[in-house]
Amino acid sequence: MNKNRLGLRILELLEKYKNKKIMFWGASKFLKEFIRKQDLSCYNIEGIIDKDDNKWGTLWEGYTVYSPKSIIDKSNVCIISSIANNAEKAQQGIKSFLEFINNKDIFLAENVFYKEDMLKAFTSNHLYIIDKSGNSYEVSYIPGLEVVWSGADNVIKIYSDTLPKIKNTRIYCDNNDSEVSIGYGCDIMNFCIYIKGDKSTLNIGDCFTVQGGKIILGGESGTKVTIGNDCMFAGEVYIKSSDSHTVYDNSTREAINIPDAVHIGNHVWLGYGVSVLKNSMIPDNSVVAARSVVNKKFDEQNVVLAGVPAKVVKKNINWHRVNTEDYVK
Repeated sequence: MNKNRLGLRILELLEKYKNKKIMFWGASKFLKEFIRKQDLSCYNIEGIIDKDDNKWGTLWEGYTVYSPKSIIDKSNVCIISSIANNAEKAQQGIKSFLEFINNKDIFLAENVFYKEDMLKAFTSNHLYIIDKSGNSYEVSYIPGLEVVWSGADNVIKIYSDTLPKIKNTRIYCDNNDSEVSIGYGCDIMNFCIYIKGDKSTLNIGDCFTVQGGKIILGGESGTKVTIGNDCMFAGEVYIKSSDSHTVYDNSTREAINIPDAVHIGNHVWLGYGVSVLKNSMIPDNSVVAARSVVNKKFDEQNVVLAGVPAKVVKKNINWHRVNTEDYVK
């Protein structure tokens, strides 16, 4: 979707219904970005309607969040849908609710998200399962995995001969022309992947296991994260390919935090709460201690990294997935 075009569309609707009270329906990421970029003080924005009861009564980007039922007695209100994903379905749902409450003073503006934009988002993105014979099957859904497409021409490839072992996991493709690849025999749970920059790449090798955390490929285009085979991540692991904001030299105005790839080698164990930042490399057969922060490239294999920032604290080691008692036996 062209976000600039959609933003202009919302501004058109705000101008068109300037004499009305305005309420947005859906505290979405798209709306958050729009509010932060625009000065909306000249419009009579009443607040935001959202179905999430945890948000009701709170301030969200400076506006009060209301429950759908709380608008029943309002008057002279124009509702603008701000739900980008499944926009047509959302528009129908809002329309049905307004028909149900039968308040003639509340009406739904025409859809912000042009059908052709949404059609492109849903037809040019692809989710594949690929078996060991190389057969590729395009699917629209995998149990335990939610994919949110907000861009176009993105591909997710999951290599598996059976249903992948995925639970409570989300992949957000808020970008264009990027690829996520997940290898054979992986066991993924409580995990989030955010792809924000165009032409970004995430490659995860075979036999990867993770108990929780997130990977973020930042807003810059062309960023890359690679995770090797037989890696094991504990919970709350955090990997980010860029800072997403700029640090620059005050004299030359040159950016000094240019992002580069994150590379995690084969058979690497990340402990609980480990952070791996841009331009980092963790070599094969290594362990990163809990709560450590890796922010540079390490070359020597078979090491323990620990600390903030991480450094080599032990050499000539290796590790096994079984517990110590069973290993000794």
